[in-house]
Amino acid sequence: ADVVEATSSAVMVQFGGQTSVDIGRPLAAELDRRGLDCEILGTSVDAMDLAEDRDRFNRLMDDLGIAQAEGATATSKEEALGLAHDIGYPVLVRPSYVLGGRAMEVVYNDDDLETYIEEAVRVSPEKPILIDEFLADAVELDVDAVSDGETVLIGGVMEHIETAGVHSGDSACMIPPRSLGRDVNRRVREVVEEIATELDTVGLLNVQLAVKDGEVYVLEANPRSSRTVPFVSKATGVPIAKIAAKVMAGATLEELDYEEQIPDHVSVKDVVLPFDRLPGSDPRLGPEMKSTGEVMGTAETFGKAYGKAQMARDNEIPLEGTAIVDLPVVGYGEFFGVREFDDYADRDALAAALRDGEVDLVLSRDRDVLEICVEEDITYFSTVESAQAALEAIRHSGEPLSVEPIDERPKMQEYWGQPKDREDLRTQIEALRSIADAGYLDALGAEGDELAEFVEALDTVLDTIDRSVLLVEASAGDADDLGPIRDVLSEHGYEARIATELPDVEGRTDEERTAIYMMLSKFSVLVDRDASRRLTEYETAKAHNNVLARLVPASRERQTTHMIGGHEDDDLDHIREFTFEEDPTEALDDAVSWAESVIERRRASTRDRLPWQRST
Repeated sequence: ADVVEATSSAVMVQFGGQTSVDIGRPLAAELDRRGLDCEILGTSVDAMDLAEDRDRFNRLMDDLGIAQAEGATATSKEEALGLAHDIGYPVLVRPSYVLGGRAMEVVYNDDDLETYIEEAVRVSPEKPILIDEFLADAVELDVDAVSDGETVLIGGVMEHIETAGVHSGDSACMIPPRSLGRDVNRRVREVVEEIATELDTVGLLNVQLAVKDGEVYVLEANPRSSRTVPFVSKATGVPIAKIAAKVMAGATLEELDYEEQIPDHVSVKDVVLPFDRLPGSDPRLGPEMKSTGEVMGTAETFGKAYGKAQMARDNEIPLEGTAIVDLPVVGYGEFFGVREFDDYADRDALAAALRDGEVDLVLSRDRDVLEICVEEDITYFSTVESAQAALEAIRHSGEPLSVEPIDERPKMQEYWGQPKDREDLRTQIEALRSIADAGYLDALGAEGDELAEFVEALDTVLDTIDRSVLLVEASAGDADDLGPIRDVLSEHGYEARIATELPDVEGRTDEERTAIYMMLSKFSVLVDRDASRRLTEYETAKAHNNVLARLVPASRERQTTHMIGGHEDDDLDHIREFTFEEDPTEALDDAVSWAESVIERRRASTRDRLPWQRST
């Protein structure tokens, strides 16, 4: 208040993080007491309090019909145990009076909860604890937006790489998200816009969400700047802090004339951890925030962007050598000699191997092992999701490091939460062919001979696509399956082409090459005995609306994190999984029948949509 009295007639509290928001009401009261003609710009103090007040905010979400994780506040051990029983273990517990997730834990039973209450915090009416349903395996999202009180501009939607259970400040995240279906994307936008409207937001708004089984849950909403604002602006090219400041000063979003930008490239934000300066500290990621800084990497693919982010945080991922794998992740055997803890005589032998430089990479949650990794500067990952992301980074390590300037990078022609329906290449060619048949090109002056050659070329392309099926193996071990599958597809009248045997495309990455051949095939078949170790084929099919059948073993225990193997979307009709017992050809007849039915529905839909065909 002293500074305001001496220098200003208005003040913004949204840019100072949680601390500045916390002083909003006391500052307003002090300004009023002194009789100062000074306005707190932007979202009102009462709206900020509403977002901070757990009970008031929960009631607002209930009124709006927005899902929340079940939770409540306890002021005694007995009340805490009763709430945990009502909610059901596991639960997330934390003090109500701290920042950064300090003393936050996931507890799985009464003993854990009692220990937490007795040792970590002293629960009392003056110091209550918060107990929430723990959304295991949920995908967490951060959304940064700007509102002028009427219109909402979404700066970016970020998908956390680590799932629920790692503090949002410590989880790496990506822009744009890649494991959300269309319905979920739309619901995310609806939730953010509804919250912005109900809080009468003027300026910045950060909303943290979780997605589990297609349901979008709100975790919290903060009418202030978030630590993610600089990352969003650098990844998208939209200066949301600058926009928010102008809006808080009275401008409207319509007057400012900024548009939402969804980048076609991928940006990854990761954290800088201080463990090398804090000997004896726990290097594992969890609910309590530990990071002290952030870095980012941008590239055409997620794998390369993640690898660049690791380089920026001085955690460069080795590409070969010896890896100790103590997490349920497969695929590292393609690049490393893989060892497990049991391969060493005892813990001393394991520690000696780490200290003697015999290990290049560690994937584990073992605290003692990770502390040695910190001391010896050995690259490690302590979550399944980060280990899977690192594997993808290794697979994309050969891609170029350079990236285009931010204002020259390609952008998607759509808005956040409003994904456009994309037509596959065959549908587009068929539509063009039908235009020629309907005589529209004749009316525009096309020469008869040239038009006939054009139509003939289109027919050739369509015929090639309709005869072609692309076969892809997830790893070298699956290659032996492709020969018999090719024979069965031949019996169905298709020419099956194995992806690895097709020519390279000059100037294109392996991922782009795969995308081109998928688009030039009627459908694709992915044999995936590890179900699933790769994202490339899934992401390509999803992005380009290509029909993809995944053949996976029924008995294989599958990894189902959102990073790998957990991407099936209920609202995608063109990607489906088919299981087999021993031989992938067992599932092939059903896969072919399904693929053909999807394509026939598309053709019927195209005929119904085209105005020159509806009249015939």
